[in-house]
Amino acid sequence: MKILILDDKIENRRFLKGILSEKGHNIIEVDNCVDAFKLLSENGFELIISGILQPVLDGLQFCYRVKNNEKTKNIPVIICAPGSTDEKDLKYLQNLGADGVINYEIPEYEFTTKLNALVEDISKGLVKSKVPISGIDKSVLQNYSRYFIQKIVGITTKYQTVFDSAGDGIMVMKDYKFVECNKRATEIFGCDEKDIIGRYPYEVSPEFQPDGRESKEKAIAMMDEALSGKLVHFEWRHKKLDGKLFDTEVSLKRFELPDGVYLLALVRDITEKKRALEQLRQSEELFRAIFESARDCIFIKNKALKYIMVNKCTANLFGMECNEIIGKTDNDLFGPDDAQKNVSEDLRILNGEVIESFPEKIIRGKRLKFHTIKVPLRNEKGEVWGLCGIARDITEYENVKQDLIKSHNRLQLISNNIEEVIFILDMDLKFTFVTPSIKILGYEIEELLENGIEKLLTAQSYVDVMKLLKEELEIEKLPKTDKERSRVLTLQIRKKDRSIIWADITLKFLRDGEGKPNGILGVARDVTETYEAHQQLNRSYKQLDRLLEGVVTALASAVEKRDPYTAGHQRRVAELTVAITKELGVSKDMIDYLHIAALLHDVGKIYVPAEILAKPTSLTPAEFEIIKTHSQVGYEILKPVDFPWPIPEIVLQHHEKNDGSGYPRGLKGNEIMIEAKILCVADIVEAMMSHRPYREALGLEQAIGDISKGRGIKFDPDIVDICIKLFKEKGFRFTK
Repeated sequence: MKILILDDKIENRRFLKGILSEKGHNIIEVDNCVDAFKLLSENGFELIISGILQPVLDGLQFCYRVKNNEKTKNIPVIICAPGSTDEKDLKYLQNLGADGVINYEIPEYEFTTKLNALVEDISKGLVKSKVPISGIDKSVLQNYSRYFIQKIVGITTKYQTVFDSAGDGIMVMKDYKFVECNKRATEIFGCDEKDIIGRYPYEVSPEFQPDGRESKEKAIAMMDEALSGKLVHFEWRHKKLDGKLFDTEVSLKRFELPDGVYLLALVRDITEKKRALEQLRQSEELFRAIFESARDCIFIKNKALKYIMVNKCTANLFGMECNEIIGKTDNDLFGPDDAQKNVSEDLRILNGEVIESFPEKIIRGKRLKFHTIKVPLRNEKGEVWGLCGIARDITEYENVKQDLIKSHNRLQLISNNIEEVIFILDMDLKFTFVTPSIKILGYEIEELLENGIEKLLTAQSYVDVMKLLKEELEIEKLPKTDKERSRVLTLQIRKKDRSIIWADITLKFLRDGEGKPNGILGVARDVTETYEAHQQLNRSYKQLDRLLEGVVTALASAVEKRDPYTAGHQRRVAELTVAITKELGVSKDMIDYLHIAALLHDVGKIYVPAEILAKPTSLTPAEFEIIKTHSQVGYEILKPVDFPWPIPEIVLQHHEKNDGSGYPRGLKGNEIMIEAKILCVADIVEAMMSHRPYREALGLEQAIGDISKGRGIKFDPDIVDICIKLFKEKGFRFTK
């Protein structure tokens, strides 16, 4: 037979199809009346099996319309009711045209037998097609439907309301598959009902559960245990359609219906619960870590004032293990006298007070001082059940504190009596601290605090301080600096009576915890007398310098008087010597004494006969030997003078050559003083460029050419290069 099955529940359609297909019937399924009418417009259907509850049009109205339609009135209709029916109910259904009625509530075997028998009777023509009562108007038909639905499925409606509004997911399984679920279940799984129905539990789960078991194997085991009649409760990890995993608590319960054995699954999403538990675990772990690693003593007492928890610091203080202290009282640990003080305090805390104290205790023979805070501990009802205490050993801190007080007092005594003025400036150069010794300047401390240092300094001294501060701040930008460096300035300080004194002021940055400057420490010492003495000494030095210069000039002039043809030679050699020396970047002191040496380098010629010095023709070998003695003679003349510089030695060596061809001692290379090497080059260049009795001046080019030939042989190469550079690039010329 060609049979049309109409039912909005897929499990009912599959149930009916399974029974009828075994008998070889051609089954067509449909889940609503609209589609059913469309299919019935085609010929060939020999039987209609319909449920009662249908969308749009219920099964009763559908049956009535089928039986009142000319094309379909002869097709038999079997109504499958979800509940029990009595004689009155059967009469209603027959009046609507139903040819047979079967209840889903009867056992599956009985249902199958009845359905097969009824279908077989219809196929053999043994069941006469019912004709509905004519003239039933729409309102009467609706009353029929309403009556029947309320009677038959009233309990189902209540069940469905509870089912759909439940806070947990409710899922029904048969043959290990989901056959029904409520709205909350779809919300938990994040999908529609169609995505769940017909699937196995392990198909909406990851491959493995957190305990390592395969989901399929474990799910079957859990369902088998529930099917055996046990109430099974366990945690399960599910997977949503988007792949996201979530944890649930699942309860499985076996129940039976006429059509078979089912499992009821209550599913509760515990993701938030697990997260909260994990946070609680982490919080407890953190508390335990802090509790155990704290360097303060932490302890908890119950209302009997017995220790129920202590950390390692507390146990170490008493030289015990933590478990040795648990259960003890203060009387056991401190003795009756100290314990009584603790008990009085602890009772106040158990009455709700929070107490901070600084008790002293004798523990293991040592007197120790503590900073202690104790607070009451309360349960969920707010009732005090114990107390928690934190005690920090501040004995060493107190000792340091006392030492600091003593040190401060000593420093105060010193600052009140020293002559130096010690002060602190902020980075805006305003005073934040000044020692009482400021009174030597006529000021009171209060007059300077919050004022700037410019109140004490002359204008130029203030400029000097600002310049130094700028330099120091630039140094601070360098990657590596000496954090302990200090600078000393000699500055003019204006006293309150407007008189001026000189002071050496040592300045040093004060720094914050990161090493950055946040203030300036200064120490000022009156050096007026010393400064003025130095000034007088400097004036004396300058006077001596002028005297020395006069003597040197006089000696040089004495030589030139005997040799008028070389007049100005020593002065010009001194000019070139100084210029070369400056290019070498040596000290000013060396420049000064080389200048003197150059002015005196030919002083030995004072012993050479005038006729030899002024001879207009070439000298004989004997005469040249006499000339050569002037270096040694000059040395002998100058040696008795107590010069602070090696001037006699420079004069002695100024004709020595690098290759040993010079005189008077034929020195070589490093045996010759650098000062003598400079003087040698300057002497030769000036002599070649100047007129002599026996020849005309040879000129600059020949002089440069001559020293260039001797570069690295007779003359120091660096000095030759500097000399040539002076003339060629820097435009050096002798003054007239």
